Amino acid sequence: MKSEKIVNFDMLIINLYPFEETIKKTKKSDEIIEMIDIGGHSLIRAAIKNYTKTTPIVSPTDYKQIIRKLPNSKLRRKNTQ
Repeated sequence: MKSEKIVNFDMLIINLYPFEETIKKTKKSDEIIEMIDIGGHSLIRAAIKNYTKTTPIVSPTDYKQIIRKLPNSKLRRKNTQ
């Protein structure tokens, strides 16, 4: 990680494509197919499997609460360089 200058992170925020909203708005198959999220679910699963090191955030409704609590939390950014 050091040689590639990859920064370690503690929190992963994942927003999935709005698939249900899309199928309510359109019947165009090309638009619907574009909103099938493949990678997002894999990121969530990977973050959950690494729950001791990573906090996955998947709901935008949680953002304000997390931002408010973060300064007082025990999560501290690790300097890996």
